[in-house]
Amino acid sequence: MKIKDITEAKPDKNYCKNTPAHKMSNSFLSSCKSQGYKARDSKVVTDIDGDGKQEKIGQRTLKGKKYGGRTPDWS
Repeated sequence: MKIKDITEAKPDKNYCKNTPAHKMSNSFLSSCKSQGYKARDSKVVTDIDGDGKQEKIGQRTLKGKKYGGRTPDWS
């Protein structure tokens, strides 16, 4: 018996853009938000641009740090 690496499924751009949020699993919705394909729904205030100015994330589509963006990982 061989042990295989288990990889987590990650939604692609097409899935994120064409599937309504209420039809996605929570995991896929979070991944789509982190990849920058879905708008975030947050009241968090953080430095987004790196200019030292604190801004509200709100309804923006921002990439998470894991996907090359500046938004920190809060998990």
